[in-house]
Amino acid sequence: MFTSTLDVKYCSNIILQMIENNLSGTYNLGSKDSISKKDFIVKLAKVLGHNCNFLETSVKANKIKKSCNLGLNVNKIEKKLNINMKDSKSVISTIAKNVRSRN
Repeated sequence: MFTSTLDVKYCSNIILQMIENNLSGTYNLGSKDSISKKDFIVKLAKVLGHNCNFLETSVKANKIKKSCNLGLNVNKIEKKLNINMKDSKSVISTIAKNVRSRN
């Protein structure tokens, strides 16, 4: 399953910018790229120096029909706020930094 994960602080900052700019309408907020949930957690664990052991299953094995790609197109919000949304590598780096600062 692929997603466009953001860290909460970055997402909230984008929402505040939207409010300050009086934006209305529907906007996708997510990372510039999509990454599988598996790859996201494996990369985050590696950056944090942890081993990641897990049992992998596919959403395709699930009896409920749902999309396997929940990646978002963020072009609209980038244009409206004149910004570049973070990519997944940057999100992972930020989350790792936040985890380290809590310890």
